[in-house]
Amino acid sequence: FPTRRSSDLNKANDPVSLVIGLAGHDENEHITVMSAIASSLINPKKTAALAAAPTPEAIRDILHQ
Repeated sequence: FPTRRSSDLNKANDPVSLVIGLAGHDENEHITVMSAIASSLINPKKTAALAAAPTPEAIRDILHQ
């Protein structure tokens, strides 16, 4: 979920601006999802859209573009 402020997850990596929980229906689905996330994070416009996404559904929509 996008966060507007730094997280306390790991002070060595602050600031954290995006946290995504990952789950899959089987042992291979997570690979497809991780690929979509990685592709999105190298695109500055998609990274900004992910950070601004208001809902999990909006995040899924961005990842599927």
